[in-house]
Amino acid sequence: MSESMGFVVVMFGLLGLGVATWVWTGRRTRPLAANASIDWPPGWKNRRLESLARPGTVLITLLVAAGLGAGGWYALLPTWQEVYDRYVDQIDAMERRFYQIAERLPPPGQLSIPDSRHNLNPPPMYDAARGLVNTEFVSAEELANPLHQNHGGIYPSGDLTRYIYWRHSPPHGIDDKASRDMPAEIEAALACRYLVVIRSLSATDHEAFFFDLTSTELLLALRLSSSRNTQAASELLRELTMRTNGTFVGR
Repeated sequence: MSESMGFVVVMFGLLGLGVATWVWTGRRTRPLAANASIDWPPGWKNRRLESLARPGTVLITLLVAAGLGAGGWYALLPTWQEVYDRYVDQIDAMERRFYQIAERLPPPGQLSIPDSRHNLNPPPMYDAARGLVNTEFVSAEELANPLHQNHGGIYPSGDLTRYIYWRHSPPHGIDDKASRDMPAEIEAALACRYLVVIRSLSATDHEAFFFDLTSTELLLALRLSSSRNTQAASELLRELTMRTNGTFVGR
């Protein structure tokens, strides 16, 4: 259930509870007797004021106040677009780095640097289950064209690539209320330090390039060969772990 639908359900539930309470108290209570001893201020003794002493009236008032408060709180929540717009400049800067890295890719089949080992600081990490991620994955096609979506690559692209894609093609529900986690998710994606670019030469042969996203420097290049994408993905993660002294765990 979406947040907007959940809010509607809660509001109708409060309204229904308030109506039911009003009906119940209307049947169970009677007007105060004429000789009831309530010390109202002079001129205030009337039936409307006396009705405020009924528990049902107090409950209805509290329910209405709670409903109005919830409605006001929900109205003040930012939409997806409003949260996204806070980070547009940073996302655009990342997209420009993607283009710079795309220009630095060597021609297909011609790795420009040998396989090598690096002791990087900070160490590369990709362990989504534990929330330890500072490395983004992207296909060579997506790197050059954000509107290209990687559906058949050996490893799916990450959140940073998705946010860049949304810059050009906003998702459905752009005016819906944003989740509480959305700002943190965008900030985590923008904080990625490393980028792995995957280029498929054929169904069995692939190349992977490991870049520093801050300097756009190419740090490592790998050749991968496997008859299945899942095997190629496992080989990629294993090689990245060995050659960068980082942590790479599959999704």
